[in-house]
Amino acid sequence: MSVDLENLSDEPFVLRRQMSISRREFMRSLIPAIAPATFETDADGHHIELVGAPGRVEIHLSDEREQRLASLRLPVIDVRITLTGFEPQARMRFLSKFERAFQRGGG
Repeated sequence: MSVDLENLSDEPFVLRRQMSISRREFMRSLIPAIAPATFETDADGHHIELVGAPGRVEIHLSDEREQRLASLRLPVIDVRITLTGFEPQARMRFLSKFERAFQRGGG
């Protein structure tokens, strides 16, 4: 997952990614990605709002589906992150930390 730095100053900034991760694993990885902020979710866990971030962060998760590569089965979710009210440097720091927290072996 990489960030498009050319549009980093757009307001709101929207990042869309297809991630090979289960929803449960995403939620577990989200905690270090946003610390010291916390989050609240709706009842079905599709909509997440951060509390204590340097701007407004809304994350929307799709339903989990499966992608097959030969005999390998991988969980996949679509993730949309919307950032508003961030100073450009704070936005860059947030996105870099988020990206590092979700980086898996192999880079």
